Amino acid sequence: MKQELTGEALRSALGRLNWTRERLARAAGLGEATVYRMLAQNGAIQARRSSMEKVAQALEAEGVLDPAGLVHREEPLVTVSLPGDLIRRMPGRFANLSRLWAQSMEATDLDDLLARLGGVTERVSSAYVCESGGLTIGMLGHGLRWASNNMIGRPLMELADKDVAVSASERYWRSIISHEPTLAYCRRGDLDFTVLTVPVLHHDRQAVVSWSELGRPDLWR
Repeated sequence: MKQELTGEALRSALGRLNWTRERLARAAGLGEATVYRMLAQNGAIQARRSSMEKVAQALEAEGVLDPAGLVHREEPLVTVSLPGDLIRRMPGRFANLSRLWAQSMEATDLDDLLARLGGVTERVSSAYVCESGGLTIGMLGHGLRWASNNMIGRPLMELADKDVAVSASERYWRSIISHEPTLAYCRRGDLDFTVLTVPVLHHDRQAVVSWSELGRPDLWR
């Protein structure tokens, strides 16, 4: 994986230049709010690739940042759809996925389902169909590594990591269209996780709740 653009690196570059965020916004041709959101983040920045490239070009021109370090390149993300009925045979360490599946059979409203699960957990996310017909991120648990909380309320496909955006979108739409839970195994490099997505309603809109657990469900053992 190549170096990512991080909030720390961006703030450091501005410090060396003695620039304000307003100065960077003008140099990059971006809105101040966009630059502010980028500077406020820690770790890999979640923003549109085009915005990140504009910032890269502006800072490269001043000689304080290598543009190659701004490109977020991960190993390919592999997503494998699994038969839904496998949830009944999952190992004990995936008990939370089994609990989500069981509770989703009783609750079709997002808030009701979350209440049955004991509230928002660190590995739960949700998305809903917005007025334009696309998917919008509803919530993100703190234990999820693929996005930051500044993406809540933003279109799913605006995630900086497009592989993650496509994988999540495919899983979410499959659950919404079929109106059935979907189970999948995802792997990137040495990180793997199993995720269950269930369809719900949120303020009369179609939506999904998704729960991820690290690891692979080796059912053959």
